[in-house]
Amino acid sequence: MSNTIDQSVTPIADTLIQLTEREIVSFHALPISQGRSLTDSPIRDKYNALFGQEYFKTEVTYSGKVFDSPILPRRIIKESMAMTAKAFGAKSSLYITMGTTMANYIALRSLLNEGDRALVDKTCHQSIHFGMQSNKAEVTYLPGEFVCKGMSRSHFSVTRLIEEYRKAYESGRPFSLVVINGSSYEGVTYDIKRIFRECLEIHDNVSFLVDEAWSAFGFFHPRYRPFSAMQVAAELAEEMPDKNFTVVTSQSAHKSLSCLRQASFIHIYGPQDAVRRFETNKFMMHTTSPSYPILVSLELGRAQIALEGEGMVDKALLVADSLRERILNDERLSQYALVDDSFIADDMREYVQLDPLRIPVDMSKLGVSPKMFKDFAFHEHGVYINRHTHTAFLINVHLGVRPEHADKLLNAMIDFQQRVLAGDVQNESAEWIQNDLAEYYEVKEKLKNGEVIDSFVIPYPPGVPVLVPGEVSDPSLLQDLQEIESSGVDIIIVKDERMAKRETRSVSL
Repeated sequence: MSNTIDQSVTPIADTLIQLTEREIVSFHALPISQGRSLTDSPIRDKYNALFGQEYFKTEVTYSGKVFDSPILPRRIIKESMAMTAKAFGAKSSLYITMGTTMANYIALRSLLNEGDRALVDKTCHQSIHFGMQSNKAEVTYLPGEFVCKGMSRSHFSVTRLIEEYRKAYESGRPFSLVVINGSSYEGVTYDIKRIFRECLEIHDNVSFLVDEAWSAFGFFHPRYRPFSAMQVAAELAEEMPDKNFTVVTSQSAHKSLSCLRQASFIHIYGPQDAVRRFETNKFMMHTTSPSYPILVSLELGRAQIALEGEGMVDKALLVADSLRERILNDERLSQYALVDDSFIADDMREYVQLDPLRIPVDMSKLGVSPKMFKDFAFHEHGVYINRHTHTAFLINVHLGVRPEHADKLLNAMIDFQQRVLAGDVQNESAEWIQNDLAEYYEVKEKLKNGEVIDSFVIPYPPGVPVLVPGEVSDPSLLQDLQEIESSGVDIIIVKDERMAKRETRSVSL
């Protein structure tokens, strides 16, 4: 991919390196900088073991002409964000050091006014749902109608989305915002260009927010780029120059790039007034004391993915292919199976794809809980698996996974299969952690009785609500909740106290 600017240039990193090489004494703040507050501390060794002296050198709080203002950037941070926008094909990019939750709050604050109507993919991260409630938006949810029971992944009906969008326009109360999970944790992706085009042909003057938490690398690889939000925005702007729309994406950079935790991007493709709203809301909502290590990791992560992205993704795809091939053909893995894509509706296959870097593995033949394998793999082989259901677990081949790591996982799977078949591993009752049993049973009773739900019910991981306030029960919802409960996943209940005080704004289709 060609750029008109040198993406290896990193003004924030270069300035920070220069500052770390100087012996500067600060009479402002940050005692831990240079490790000075730890000089005679009995726990200094623990700090050094976890962070190292070089990390302390980067934890500084210089601003103004010495560095730049992190909340109103005018110099190197502004220059760096402009380079990032160029790299990602955006009109503007913002650096967020408080996680994608804050990025989504900023985005919704910038795109919605109180009472605006929003059409929302229900599988988006919980921060989207909480942000909708905070902005007092009138929300119509698109549920995951087509569900893969083995891996709890799902997709909404694009036909239904278009119908709802058309009905809202014809009623004289069109949607101001459409929110889509561009790539779910389980790897469900959409051809958002086709979806956005069909919406714009009905009614423009709309904004689209795409949750790309798990696919920040997408713009830099030909396999993923046609489905990335900024590429789609640029193509639609060229193909439909008379339409008035804005496309925004939030990316959890630490999940898919070489960035530190809580490092996130917001990319904006829209008019300058939209960009100004984002800059203003970031100033109002973001911390005035961002972590400089996180900040610089956003710049370095951008530089790396712009320079090496295609090759890095190619290598990850090869690892994923080799994993699938071994699971399918190695007799020592005969009790494992790949979860198929049969849950995708036939008439939706032109809109819905599965990310090949996500590999759901069914282990029901072994007759034991995937949670047992998760614990075994971690304690016996040093392999960490996050997502599992009552019959399967998910392999996420991110850009840090190497062939030797895949071999280590496969060896753990082989060892586990051999031990189960030999009778050395016995099934156990699934553990289930629930923050508040009383609230959970209250939700179950409401489901049984067909009452309106007044809480968010969130399995974690992945942090996507299965129930939202305003939802009315049907038998499948209770069954889904019971399956999640039996899998050993944490379930978090967050009650919306305002439900009893105001008219329900959250509508489930």
